Amino acid sequence: MNRILKKVAVISGILFVLGIISMVVGMNLGGQLTYAFNLKSHKIYVPTDEEMQYVDNTVDVEVFDSIDVELGNVDVEIKQGERYQVQYHMTSFDKPVIEVKDNNLIIRNEEDKVATYGWSFGMFGLRNGSLVNEEQKKLIVTIPKNVKLENVKACSEFGDINAYDLQMESLEIKADSGDLSLQKIETVNGTILAEFGKVNLEEIEAVELVVEAASGNVSFEDISADIVEVVAEYGDVVMKDLNGETCTIKAQSGECNLDTIQLVNLTVTAEFGGVNLSGIEADKIVVDADSGNITCRDMVANTSECKAEYGDISIENAIMDNMNIICESGDCDIRLTGDVAEYDVDITVDSGVLEINGEEQGDKYKSTSKKGKSIIISSEYGDVNLQVKE
Repeated sequence: MNRILKKVAVISGILFVLGIISMVVGMNLGGQLTYAFNLKSHKIYVPTDEEMQYVDNTVDVEVFDSIDVELGNVDVEIKQGERYQVQYHMTSFDKPVIEVKDNNLIIRNEEDKVATYGWSFGMFGLRNGSLVNEEQKKLIVTIPKNVKLENVKACSEFGDINAYDLQMESLEIKADSGDLSLQKIETVNGTILAEFGKVNLEEIEAVELVVEAASGNVSFEDISADIVEVVAEYGDVVMKDLNGETCTIKAQSGECNLDTIQLVNLTVTAEFGGVNLSGIEADKIVVDADSGNITCRDMVANTSECKAEYGDISIENAIMDNMNIICESGDCDIRLTGDVAEYDVDITVDSGVLEINGEEQGDKYKSTSKKGKSIIISSEYGDVNLQVKE
Protein backbone atom coordinates (compact mmCIF):
# COMPACT_ATOMS: atom_id res chain seq x y z
CA MET A 1 0.00 0.00 0.00
CA ASN A 2 2.83 2.40 0.84
CA ARG A 3 4.42 1.78 -2.54
CA ILE A 4 1.12 2.55 -4.30
CA LEU A 5 0.70 5.77 -2.32
CA LYS A 6 4.25 6.80 -3.18
CA LYS A 7 3.60 6.20 -6.89
CA VAL A 8 0.39 8.21 -6.74
CA ALA A 9 2.19 11.05 -4.96
CA VAL A 10 5.00 11.08 -7.54
CA ILE A 11 2.56 11.09 -10.46
CA SER A 12 0.47 13.83 -8.85
CA GLY A 13 3.60 15.92 -8.30
CA ILE A 14 4.66 15.51 -11.92
CA LEU A 15 1.21 16.52 -13.18
CA PHE A 16 1.19 19.52 -10.87
CA VAL A 17 4.58 20.68 -12.14
CA LEU A 18 3.49 20.21 -15.76
CA GLY A 19 0.39 22.27 -15.07
CA ILE A 20 2.47 25.10 -13.62
CA ILE A 21 4.83 24.99 -16.59
CA SER A 22 1.88 25.10 -19.02
CA MET A 23 0.44 28.10 -17.21
CA VAL A 24 3.75 29.96 -17.19
CA VAL A 25 4.36 29.23 -20.86
CA GLY A 26 0.87 30.45 -21.70
CA MET A 27 1.31 33.66 -19.74
CA ASN A 28 4.70 34.39 -21.31
CA LEU A 29 3.24 33.87 -24.76
CA GLY A 30 0.36 36.26 -24.26
CA GLY A 31 -2.18 33.70 -23.13
CA GLN A 32 -2.18 31.08 -25.88
CA LEU A 33 0.01 28.68 -27.82
CA THR A 34 -1.69 26.30 -30.22
CA TYR A 35 -0.54 22.89 -31.39
CA ALA A 36 -2.20 20.91 -34.18
CA PHE A 37 -1.95 17.13 -34.33
CA ASN A 38 -2.56 15.33 -37.63
CA LEU A 39 -4.54 12.15 -36.90
CA LYS A 40 -3.37 10.50 -40.13
CA SER A 41 0.33 11.37 -40.33
CA HIS A 42 0.80 11.64 -36.54
CA LYS A 43 2.67 14.93 -36.97
CA ILE A 44 2.53 17.93 -34.65
CA TYR A 45 2.34 21.47 -36.05
CA VAL A 46 2.76 24.85 -34.41
CA PRO A 47 0.90 27.39 -36.61
CA THR A 48 2.55 30.78 -37.02
CA ASP A 49 0.78 34.00 -36.04
CA GLU A 50 0.10 34.66 -39.72
CA GLU A 51 -1.43 31.22 -40.22
CA MET A 52 -3.73 31.77 -37.23
CA GLN A 53 -5.36 34.80 -38.88
CA TYR A 54 -8.79 34.35 -40.46
CA VAL A 55 -9.35 35.06 -44.15
CA ASP A 56 -12.55 35.54 -46.17
CA ASN A 57 -12.51 34.47 -49.77
CA THR A 58 -14.94 33.92 -52.66
CA VAL A 59 -14.00 31.60 -55.51
CA ASP A 60 -15.95 31.25 -58.77
CA VAL A 61 -15.52 27.68 -59.99
CA GLU A 62 -16.16 25.77 -63.20
CA VAL A 63 -19.51 24.09 -63.84
CA PHE A 64 -19.89 20.86 -61.86
CA ASP A 65 -22.58 18.20 -61.41
CA SER A 66 -21.28 16.56 -58.20
CA ILE A 67 -19.94 17.79 -54.87
CA ASP A 68 -17.39 16.10 -52.61
CA VAL A 69 -16.50 18.06 -49.46
CA GLU A 70 -14.40 16.70 -46.61
CA LEU A 71 -13.13 19.15 -43.97
CA GLY A 72 -12.17 19.23 -40.30
CA ASN A 73 -13.50 21.84 -37.88
CA VAL A 74 -15.65 23.70 -40.43
CA ASP A 75 -19.37 24.39 -40.79
CA VAL A 76 -20.43 23.41 -44.32
CA GLU A 77 -23.42 24.86 -46.14
CA ILE A 78 -24.68 23.83 -49.60
CA LYS A 79 -27.51 25.80 -51.20
CA GLN A 80 -28.85 27.50 -54.32
CA GLY A 81 -27.29 30.77 -55.41
CA GLU A 82 -26.58 32.88 -58.45
CA ARG A 83 -23.58 30.95 -59.76
CA TYR A 84 -21.20 28.05 -59.17
CA GLN A 85 -19.24 29.45 -56.26
CA VAL A 86 -17.41 28.65 -53.03
CA GLN A 87 -17.08 31.08 -50.13
CA TYR A 88 -15.16 30.43 -46.94
CA HIS A 89 -14.20 32.02 -43.65
CA MET A 90 -11.22 30.06 -42.34
CA THR A 91 -7.69 30.50 -41.03
CA SER A 92 -4.76 30.61 -43.39
CA PHE A 93 -3.51 27.47 -41.66
CA ASP A 94 -6.40 25.27 -42.76
CA LYS A 95 -7.85 27.13 -45.78
CA PRO A 96 -9.28 24.66 -48.31
CA VAL A 97 -7.96 23.32 -51.58
CA ILE A 98 -10.73 23.73 -54.19
CA GLU A 99 -10.77 22.06 -57.60
CA VAL A 100 -13.23 20.80 -60.22
CA LYS A 101 -12.18 17.46 -61.65
CA ASP A 102 -14.33 15.41 -64.05
CA ASN A 103 -17.31 17.68 -63.28
CA ASN A 104 -16.86 16.97 -59.57
CA LEU A 105 -16.26 19.82 -57.11
CA ILE A 106 -13.67 18.56 -54.62
CA ILE A 107 -12.88 20.50 -51.45
CA ARG A 108 -10.27 19.37 -48.94
CA ASN A 109 -7.85 20.73 -46.39
CA GLU A 110 -4.23 20.64 -47.52
CA GLU A 111 -2.96 17.08 -47.45
CA ASP A 112 -0.54 17.61 -44.55
CA LYS A 113 -3.25 19.29 -42.47
CA VAL A 114 -6.11 16.84 -42.97
CA ALA A 115 -7.85 15.52 -39.86
CA THR A 116 -6.13 17.85 -37.42
CA TYR A 117 -7.01 18.30 -33.79
CA GLY A 118 -5.65 21.08 -31.61
CA TRP A 119 -4.48 21.85 -28.11
CA SER A 120 -4.16 25.35 -26.67
CA PHE A 121 -1.92 26.15 -23.71
CA GLY A 122 -3.03 29.31 -21.95
CA MET A 123 -3.18 30.92 -18.54
CA PHE A 124 -5.66 28.28 -17.40
CA GLY A 125 -3.81 25.23 -18.63
CA LEU A 126 -4.67 22.78 -21.43
CA ARG A 127 -7.63 23.24 -23.74
CA ASN A 128 -8.41 20.99 -26.70
CA GLY A 129 -10.63 21.31 -29.76
CA SER A 130 -10.36 24.30 -32.07
CA LEU A 131 -6.93 25.13 -33.44
CA VAL A 132 -7.14 28.81 -32.61
CA ASN A 133 -10.06 30.50 -30.91
CA GLU A 134 -13.81 30.30 -30.57
CA GLU A 135 -14.52 31.86 -33.98
CA GLN A 136 -16.19 29.20 -36.11
CA LYS A 137 -14.88 28.36 -39.56
CA LYS A 138 -17.44 28.21 -42.38
CA LEU A 139 -17.59 27.16 -46.02
CA ILE A 140 -20.53 27.77 -48.39
CA VAL A 141 -21.07 26.08 -51.75
CA THR A 142 -23.69 27.57 -54.08
CA ILE A 143 -25.13 26.28 -57.35
CA PRO A 144 -27.51 28.04 -59.75
CA LYS A 145 -31.24 27.56 -59.24
CA ASN A 146 -33.00 24.54 -60.79
CA VAL A 147 -29.74 22.64 -61.35
CA LYS A 148 -29.96 18.92 -60.57
CA LEU A 149 -26.78 17.34 -59.28
CA GLU A 150 -25.59 13.77 -59.65
CA ASN A 151 -23.94 13.15 -56.29
CA VAL A 152 -23.47 15.20 -53.14
CA LYS A 153 -21.03 14.08 -50.44
CA ALA A 154 -20.23 16.24 -47.44
CA CYS A 155 -18.21 15.36 -44.36
CA SER A 156 -17.18 17.60 -41.48
CA GLU A 157 -15.45 16.23 -38.42
CA PHE A 158 -16.22 18.98 -35.89
CA GLY A 159 -18.59 21.30 -37.78
CA ASP A 160 -22.27 21.49 -38.74
CA ILE A 161 -23.58 20.62 -42.20
CA ASN A 162 -26.58 22.42 -43.73
CA ALA A 163 -28.14 21.85 -47.15
CA TYR A 164 -31.11 23.70 -48.69
CA ASP A 165 -33.15 23.67 -51.91
CA LEU A 166 -31.21 20.95 -53.73
CA GLN A 167 -31.95 18.16 -56.20
CA MET A 168 -29.59 15.25 -56.70
CA GLU A 169 -29.48 11.55 -57.52
CA SER A 170 -27.61 10.50 -54.38
CA LEU A 171 -26.81 12.23 -51.10
CA GLU A 172 -24.30 11.24 -48.42
CA ILE A 173 -23.85 13.49 -45.39
CA LYS A 174 -21.64 12.75 -42.39
CA ALA A 175 -20.67 14.75 -39.32
CA ASP A 176 -18.66 13.42 -36.39
CA SER A 177 -19.44 16.11 -33.80
CA GLY A 178 -21.70 18.64 -35.52
CA ASP A 179 -25.40 18.99 -36.29
CA LEU A 180 -26.98 18.09 -39.64
CA SER A 181 -29.84 20.08 -41.13
CA LEU A 182 -31.46 19.40 -44.53
CA GLN A 183 -34.43 21.31 -45.96
CA LYS A 184 -36.22 21.06 -49.31
CA ILE A 185 -34.13 18.19 -50.65
CA GLU A 186 -35.05 15.86 -53.53
CA THR A 187 -32.94 12.74 -53.95
CA VAL A 188 -33.19 9.10 -54.96
CA ASN A 189 -30.92 7.73 -52.25
CA GLY A 190 -30.02 9.67 -49.12
CA THR A 191 -27.70 8.57 -46.32
CA ILE A 192 -27.30 10.72 -43.19
CA LEU A 193 -24.71 9.81 -40.53
CA ALA A 194 -24.20 11.75 -37.28
CA GLU A 195 -21.95 10.72 -34.39
CA PHE A 196 -22.53 13.39 -31.69
CA GLY A 197 -24.87 15.91 -33.22
CA LYS A 198 -28.56 16.42 -33.97
CA VAL A 199 -30.25 15.58 -37.26
CA ASN A 200 -33.05 17.76 -38.59
CA LEU A 201 -34.81 16.91 -41.87
CA GLU A 202 -37.64 18.97 -43.39
CA GLU A 203 -39.43 18.74 -46.74
CA ILE A 204 -37.49 15.74 -48.04
CA GLU A 205 -38.48 13.68 -51.09
CA ALA A 206 -36.58 10.44 -51.61
CA VAL A 207 -36.90 6.86 -52.77
CA GLU A 208 -34.71 5.57 -49.93
CA LEU A 209 -33.66 7.54 -46.86
CA VAL A 210 -31.25 6.12 -44.25
CA VAL A 211 -30.43 8.01 -41.04
CA GLU A 212 -28.02 6.88 -38.32
CA ALA A 213 -27.43 9.01 -35.22
CA ALA A 214 -25.24 7.95 -32.32
CA SER A 215 -25.88 10.57 -29.63
CA GLY A 216 -28.22 13.27 -30.93
CA ASN A 217 -31.94 13.63 -31.53
CA VAL A 218 -33.43 12.93 -34.95
CA SER A 219 -36.27 15.11 -36.19
CA PHE A 220 -38.35 14.54 -39.35
CA GLU A 221 -41.08 16.75 -40.77
CA ASP A 222 -42.89 16.59 -44.10
CA ILE A 223 -41.08 13.55 -45.51
CA SER A 224 -42.06 11.56 -48.60
CA ALA A 225 -40.01 8.41 -49.15
CA ASP A 226 -40.64 4.83 -50.22
CA ILE A 227 -38.18 3.43 -47.68
CA VAL A 228 -37.10 5.11 -44.43
CA GLU A 229 -34.60 3.52 -42.06
CA VAL A 230 -33.66 5.23 -38.78
CA VAL A 231 -31.15 4.10 -36.15
CA ALA A 232 -30.81 6.28 -33.04
CA GLU A 233 -28.63 5.10 -30.19
CA TYR A 234 -28.94 7.75 -27.45
CA GLY A 235 -31.32 10.36 -28.85
CA ASP A 236 -35.04 10.77 -29.43
CA VAL A 237 -36.77 10.23 -32.76
CA VAL A 238 -39.50 12.75 -33.61
CA MET A 239 -41.39 12.25 -36.86
CA LYS A 240 -44.32 14.26 -38.26
CA ASP A 241 -46.03 14.05 -41.65
CA LEU A 242 -44.44 11.01 -43.27
CA ASN A 243 -45.78 9.37 -46.43
CA GLY A 244 -44.26 6.27 -47.97
CA GLU A 245 -44.10 2.51 -48.16
CA THR A 246 -41.92 1.23 -45.33
CA CYS A 247 -40.46 2.87 -42.23
CA THR A 248 -38.18 1.08 -39.77
CA ILE A 249 -37.03 2.78 -36.57
CA LYS A 250 -34.56 1.38 -34.05
CA ALA A 251 -34.03 3.46 -30.91
CA GLN A 252 -31.79 2.37 -28.08
CA SER A 253 -32.18 4.90 -25.27
CA GLY A 254 -34.49 7.63 -26.54
CA GLU A 255 -38.19 8.23 -27.03
CA CYS A 256 -39.99 7.65 -30.35
CA ASN A 257 -42.76 10.16 -31.10
CA LEU A 258 -44.57 9.74 -34.41
CA ASP A 259 -47.50 11.86 -35.61
CA THR A 260 -49.51 11.86 -38.86
CA ILE A 261 -47.93 8.90 -40.65
CA GLN A 262 -49.25 7.11 -43.75
CA LEU A 263 -47.42 3.92 -44.69
CA VAL A 264 -47.79 0.32 -45.74
CA ASN A 265 -45.46 -1.05 -43.05
CA LEU A 266 -44.25 0.61 -39.85
CA THR A 267 -41.80 -1.07 -37.47
CA VAL A 268 -40.59 0.61 -34.26
CA THR A 269 -38.13 -0.98 -31.84
CA ALA A 270 -37.18 0.81 -28.61
CA GLU A 271 -34.93 -0.62 -25.92
CA PHE A 272 -35.05 1.91 -23.06
CA GLY A 273 -37.49 4.58 -24.22
CA GLY A 274 -41.20 4.87 -24.80
CA VAL A 275 -43.11 4.83 -28.10
CA ASN A 276 -45.88 7.35 -28.79
CA LEU A 277 -47.91 7.00 -31.99
CA SER A 278 -50.68 9.34 -33.12
CA GLY A 279 -52.58 9.68 -36.38
CA ILE A 280 -51.06 6.54 -37.93
CA GLU A 281 -52.51 4.81 -41.01
CA ALA A 282 -50.76 1.65 -42.14
CA ASP A 283 -51.41 -1.82 -43.40
CA LYS A 284 -49.14 -3.31 -40.73
CA ILE A 285 -47.74 -1.80 -37.52
CA VAL A 286 -45.15 -3.56 -35.34
CA VAL A 287 -43.99 -1.99 -32.06
CA ASP A 288 -41.52 -3.60 -29.64
CA ALA A 289 -40.50 -1.76 -26.45
CA ASP A 290 -38.32 -3.31 -23.76
CA SER A 291 -38.54 -0.82 -20.90
CA GLY A 292 -40.85 1.99 -21.98
CA ASN A 293 -44.58 2.48 -22.43
CA ILE A 294 -46.38 2.14 -25.76
CA THR A 295 -49.09 4.74 -26.35
CA CYS A 296 -51.19 4.78 -29.52
CA ARG A 297 -53.94 7.27 -30.43
CA ASP A 298 -56.14 7.67 -33.53
CA MET A 299 -54.83 4.73 -35.52
CA VAL A 300 -56.05 2.69 -38.49
CA ALA A 301 -54.34 -0.58 -39.36
CA ASN A 302 -55.13 -3.94 -40.85
CA THR A 303 -52.58 -5.75 -38.67
CA SER A 304 -50.86 -4.58 -35.50
CA GLU A 305 -48.34 -6.26 -33.20
CA CYS A 306 -47.30 -4.66 -29.90
CA LYS A 307 -44.91 -6.04 -27.32
CA ALA A 308 -43.85 -4.40 -24.05
CA GLU A 309 -41.66 -6.14 -21.48
CA TYR A 310 -41.68 -3.68 -18.56
CA GLY A 311 -44.05 -0.92 -19.68
CA ASP A 312 -47.77 -0.35 -20.21
CA ILE A 313 -49.62 -0.54 -23.52
CA SER A 314 -52.37 1.98 -24.19
CA ILE A 315 -54.34 2.07 -27.46
CA GLU A 316 -57.23 4.51 -27.89
CA ASN A 317 -59.59 5.36 -30.74
CA ALA A 318 -58.18 2.73 -33.07
CA ILE A 319 -59.62 0.74 -35.95
CA MET A 320 -57.74 -2.54 -36.30
CA ASP A 321 -58.78 -5.80 -37.93
CA ASN A 322 -56.09 -8.04 -36.48
CA MET A 323 -54.29 -7.29 -33.21
CA ASN A 324 -51.67 -9.26 -31.32
CA ILE A 325 -50.45 -7.82 -27.98
CA ILE A 326 -47.89 -9.20 -25.53
CA CYS A 327 -47.51 -7.30 -22.27
CA GLU A 328 -45.25 -8.96 -19.72
CA SER A 329 -45.16 -6.66 -16.67
CA GLY A 330 -47.42 -3.71 -17.46
CA ASP A 331 -51.12 -3.03 -17.92
CA CYS A 332 -52.98 -3.13 -21.22
CA ASP A 333 -55.73 -0.60 -21.91
CA ILE A 334 -57.18 -1.21 -25.38
CA ARG A 335 -60.07 0.84 -26.78
CA LEU A 336 -61.11 -0.04 -30.33
CA THR A 337 -63.85 1.27 -32.58
CA GLY A 338 -66.07 -1.57 -33.81
CA ASP A 339 -68.13 -4.53 -32.62
CA VAL A 340 -66.54 -7.09 -30.31
CA ALA A 341 -68.84 -9.77 -31.73
CA GLU A 342 -66.99 -9.50 -35.07
CA TYR A 343 -63.67 -10.56 -33.56
CA ASP A 344 -62.08 -13.85 -32.66
CA VAL A 345 -60.92 -12.98 -29.15
CA ASP A 346 -58.22 -14.89 -27.25
CA ILE A 347 -56.98 -13.22 -24.03
CA THR A 348 -54.86 -14.73 -21.25
CA VAL A 349 -54.01 -12.94 -18.01
CA ASP A 350 -51.71 -14.74 -15.55
CA SER A 351 -51.71 -12.44 -12.51
CA GLY A 352 -53.94 -9.47 -13.34
CA VAL A 353 -57.59 -8.60 -13.87
CA LEU A 354 -59.29 -9.08 -17.25
CA GLU A 355 -62.19 -6.85 -18.30
CA ILE A 356 -64.04 -6.73 -21.61
CA ASN A 357 -66.41 -3.81 -22.14
CA GLY A 358 -66.52 -3.24 -18.38
CA GLU A 359 -67.19 -6.86 -17.31
CA GLU A 360 -64.65 -9.07 -15.53
CA GLN A 361 -63.87 -12.31 -17.33
CA GLY A 362 -61.53 -14.21 -15.02
CA ASP A 363 -58.04 -14.96 -16.26
CA LYS A 364 -58.94 -16.29 -19.70
CA TYR A 365 -61.41 -15.38 -22.41
CA LYS A 366 -61.90 -16.95 -25.83
CA SER A 367 -64.60 -16.48 -28.43
CA THR A 368 -65.02 -17.20 -32.14
CA SER A 369 -66.86 -15.06 -34.66
CA LYS A 370 -65.52 -16.57 -37.89
CA LYS A 371 -65.58 -13.13 -39.52
CA GLY A 372 -61.85 -12.80 -40.14
CA LYS A 373 -60.99 -10.28 -37.42
CA SER A 374 -58.92 -11.20 -34.36
CA ILE A 375 -57.74 -9.87 -31.01
CA ILE A 376 -55.01 -11.78 -29.20
CA ILE A 377 -53.68 -10.46 -25.89
CA SER A 378 -51.26 -12.07 -23.43
CA SER A 379 -50.37 -10.48 -20.08
CA GLU A 380 -48.24 -11.98 -17.30
CA TYR A 381 -48.32 -9.51 -14.39
CA GLY A 382 -50.62 -6.68 -15.47
CA ASP A 383 -54.33 -5.96 -15.94
CA VAL A 384 -56.10 -6.06 -19.30
CA ASN A 385 -58.97 -3.73 -20.12
CA LEU A 386 -60.48 -4.25 -23.58
CA GLN A 387 -63.26 -2.06 -24.95
CA VAL A 388 -64.63 -2.50 -28.45
CA LYS A 389 -67.51 -0.12 -29.09
CA GLU A 390 -69.01 1.85 -31.97
